[in-house]
Amino acid sequence: MRMARKPFKHRGGAYNINYHIVFCTKYRHSVLVGNIAQDCKKDFTTAVEKVKGKIEAMEVMPDHVHLFISVEPKISPNSLIKKLKGATSKHLRTKYPQLMKMSSLWSSSYYVGTVGMVSESVVKLYIENQKGV
Repeated sequence: MRMARKPFKHRGGAYNINYHIVFCTKYRHSVLVGNIAQDCKKDFTTAVEKVKGKIEAMEVMPDHVHLFISVEPKISPNSLIKKLKGATSKHLRTKYPQLMKMSSLWSSSYYVGTVGMVSESVVKLYIENQKGV
C-alpha cells in the first residue's frame, strides 16, 4: 500500500487530508465491469483532478468502489462524493444506455473515513503530554 503524499503547504499553514471512500451502485447491481469500469476510473480521476486532489488508490468492483483520495481541506467529504457520483453517473449513463434502465447509478449512501500519517493513539498521547512540556 502506498503512503499518502507529504503534506501540502500553502500560505498560513500545511495540510494532509486523506479519505477512504466507499460507495455502492443502486441495489448493489453488478454493472461496473469491463469498459464501464475503465470509464468509471477515468471519470473519477478527472473529477478529483478538477478539485486539485489526487487519487492515491482506487478499486472499482462490480457493485461498489473504494477510493483513497488526498484533497485540500476546503473540500468537504460530502461535496467530494457528490462530485464523484454526479460526474460518473452522467457520463456513464449517457455512454452506456443499459445503465439508463436503473433508476439511479449510485446508492445515496456512502462510507468515508479519514486516513492519517499517525495513529489515533499517537495523537491522543501527544495531546495528553502537552501539559508536561
